[in-house]
Amino acid sequence: MPLPIGSDEPLPSIATTYLERRILNEHHGGAPVLLHIRNVAARLCQESLDGRNEYDNIRQLCPLVLDTCRVRLDRIWVAVPEDDDNFYNSDLDADVYIAALYTQTMTVVERWISSGKEVARMSLIFGDAHRHAAQYSSHEILAVMMTTRYDDTFRSLRMSFLSSVTGFGRVEATRFVFNFQSTQRPWVFARKVKRLQYPF
Repeated sequence: MPLPIGSDEPLPSIATTYLERRILNEHHGGAPVLLHIRNVAARLCQESLDGRNEYDNIRQLCPLVLDTCRVRLDRIWVAVPEDDDNFYNSDLDADVYIAALYTQTMTVVERWISSGKEVARMSLIFGDAHRHAAQYSSHEILAVMMTTRYDDTFRSLRMSFLSSVTGFGRVEATRFVFNFQSTQRPWVFARKVKRLQYPF
């Protein structure tokens, strides 16, 4: 598909274009990872409110898959050995949720959260839900992901998200995370920095 004149969108890499074509054309019984990605894209298409079709979702997911699987790219193209539980046991619903965070298909994300399912999911194919939330999500999604009844866990999550959203350059999200529940659960700053004692 040609890019519009004056578009800032980078041309897709050869690997991205190849992955797109393989996912679109993979026959039933072929490489399970490619079929799994196509199933995720199809599910996102059913939930999309902005008219995206299956190809649009595949095109959007391919760079993410290549980035996430770069160490294990051999597992994408071939029929995965049956003893590789990491890929054969991929949870389709969880992968759809993680991909929805990345593609901003918020109907999927909101339903996942409202059903009380674990929000901190990871996928070998689609990456880390927390990372996608920090990079792309709304304040409401960040709030849900930081909400917990345990103070230690909350402090750890708030610190982790603060570091992530700052790293992604999200100024409003940084302000939101820094101020999130700061009245109910104030920040605790160490007054003294303990210096390491070296034996020399």
